[in-house]
Amino acid sequence: MSRKMRVGGMVPLTTLDGLHSAGIKPAAFARAVAGADWVGFDVKALAEDAPMLTGVPGSGKANWRSLELLLASGVDYECRTTVHWHLLQPARLLLLSQRLQALGVKRFAVQMVRTARMLDPQLPSTPQQVLVPDL
Repeated sequence: MSRKMRVGGMVPLTTLDGLHSAGIKPAAFARAVAGADWVGFDVKALAEDAPMLTGVPGSGKANWRSLELLLASGVDYECRTTVHWHLLQPARLLLLSQRLQALGVKRFAVQMVRTARMLDPQLPSTPQQVLVPDL
């Protein structure tokens, strides 16, 4: 069933099923999640590591605040992290998964980066199977 809602107080939206977000603006995310039936939520990294990945100060704090709002909302969700092994060490990924579990996250997917679609030309585009470390 679709519902009408306003995000940012401006544009009426009709939601059908899903919302895909990294929650970069927690207040707007809270309004949007209220009208969602399901959320695909991108957890970029541990809160303290996210600014290194995104280049945006405070991005980890915003991402994790939105995650808290999502978990409190009761809306069905999947959390996911896209991994490039030159940016996220296996030990940090393990710690990330442990923190998510401690918060009560039930569904967490790890996605391998698609190197052909990367925006940063400085990152190596080594094939995925070469990048997977021994854990």
